[in-house]
Amino acid sequence: MDTYKLLSEGKHRLLSEGKHRARAIKGAFGETNKGVPQVGVQFALLDKPDGIKTATWYGTCGSREAVAFTIKALRTAGFVGNDITDLSSLEREDTPDVLLVVEHETYKGVACAKVKYVNSAGGVGMKNALTGRAAADFAAKMRGAFAAYDQEHGGEKARPAPVGKARAAAPPPDDPPPLGDDDAPPADWENEADLPF
Repeated sequence: MDTYKLLSEGKHRLLSEGKHRARAIKGAFGETNKGVPQVGVQFALLDKPDGIKTATWYGTCGSREAVAFTIKALRTAGFVGNDITDLSSLEREDTPDVLLVVEHETYKGVACAKVKYVNSAGGVGMKNALTGRAAADFAAKMRGAFAAYDQEHGGEKARPAPVGKARAAAPPPDDPPPLGDDDAPPADWENEADLPF
């Protein structure tokens, strides 16, 4: 019984929408029905959401933008080298964990789950990270903003306890020093619209 028929009869489970941790297990290349070169990567779903063990991502190479998008996804999945005919590096035991972004679509009247993006699962990514003087300027503005917030809300609040391994309790903080002119938000921060987030 083919997948289309299973979907039509409601017997096929869809991978839920959202982000799913995965790891590449193999890749293949070919072309679409319209003759556009494409690559596919099969991923093992690490948490086996919805009882489903694998999901496949497809990237096409029909335009410069599509090629860049496909290369980024392949690199994120652990592809090493530049020979698209040799995708064996995706079968290594040490391919990185990724986050697959899954969305539901309808194709010929049948609901299906599509892997839209292959994202890095590690760290915090910033499209435009602040460095140097820009980072120092932002930090100075935020020190003033934190001080103003804490003053308005009765001082620094304790952070929530971390989930997982317990840490020894920190000693209670000393009374904070009185606020000075250096702690006030800069004059060029006139309203909340100026906040960078």
